[in-house]
Amino acid sequence: MNEEITTLESSEALPVEEETAFSENENALDSTDADVSEESKINELNKKIETLSMELEAYKTAKAQQEKIAEQLNEFSELFPNIAIKAVPDEVWENVKKGNTLAASYAVYEKRISEAARRIDEINQRNAYLAAGVAGKNSSNEYYSPDEVRKMSPSEVRANFAKIRKSMETWK
Repeated sequence: MNEEITTLESSEALPVEEETAFSENENALDSTDADVSEESKINELNKKIETLSMELEAYKTAKAQQEKIAEQLNEFSELFPNIAIKAVPDEVWENVKKGNTLAASYAVYEKRISEAARRIDEINQRNAYLAAGVAGKNSSNEYYSPDEVRKMSPSEVRANFAKIRKSMETWK
């Protein structure tokens, strides 16, 4: 009977190999949970690093743009000291948005304005040359009234005698 109890006890007990395998599986589960937890932490840290890298690049880009704008403003102030930045027309700012520098855009604007003014002056001069003149200015009357003839000197009467004779026909 003692033998049977010993056999039973030994049969109920797990063999050493199975017990070792079971404890390894438990450790494996624990280590798998730890690995998953560490892996998720690493993934979170990698995401943070990526986000911070993108923010750093955006900051560097913004800083470079601000430096570029400051350089352009300084260049503009040196080339056009009498022009206030607030006085720069929208047309110039549109060209700056397209990638041109502020100074170059304003120079083109000024050139365009001066060229338009020059063309207007040319047209006005040509028209003034071709025009007949202002009506009534430096022109002599076709007819004289009796009062105008009375006020004339004898030499003016002799110079305008033909017109005076025509005028006399209308005096009735």
